[in-house]
Amino acid sequence: MKFSFVLYIAMTIVVAFFAILNVEMVNINFGFIQQDIPLALVILGSVGIGAVIVFIIDFFAKIKNKRAVKEVKKQLEAEKSEKTALNERIQYWETKFKDQERVVEEQKVEIEKLKATQELNSVLYKKASVENEQIIEETKKKETPTVITKDIKQDAKAVEINENESSNNEEDSNQFDVKQ
Repeated sequence: MKFSFVLYIAMTIVVAFFAILNVEMVNINFGFIQQDIPLALVILGSVGIGAVIVFIIDFFAKIKNKRAVKEVKKQLEAEKSEKTALNERIQYWETKFKDQERVVEEQKVEIEKLKATQELNSVLYKKASVENEQIIEETKKKETPTVITKDIKQDAKAVEINENESSNNEEDSNQFDVKQ
């Protein structure tokens, strides 16, 4: 049992005992009527009216408290759902941030690879340029006379071929004259 219920019972017993001890008649003025009533009834009536007033005040206080509790529970639920939503947003942005960090790291690695490739290409280009310059110089030294010689040889062959064709044409025309 609740402590308050036990306290109510004890108070009721004390008031009832007090009322039994005071049984004489008293004159009560209600404003428009005067009446003689036993003092025990006045005490019990006053206690009863006080109990009803306390009960009504307590009843409305409990209703008010229940409304306040419901409102606080609604606020708590709203805050819980807001907290959940915020935690989900935090997780989303943390995941997105981690993904971006991973992408950045991958791009850094790719940049380092490209730098290494660029350096290698630069070294290879320089080496190829040096080799090309050497080849060009060697070719210039070798080809200058060779080109002239090749041109002269080609001209000589062309002239020889033309002479052979002319002589073949003359022989053919001579043979044609003889047959006629």
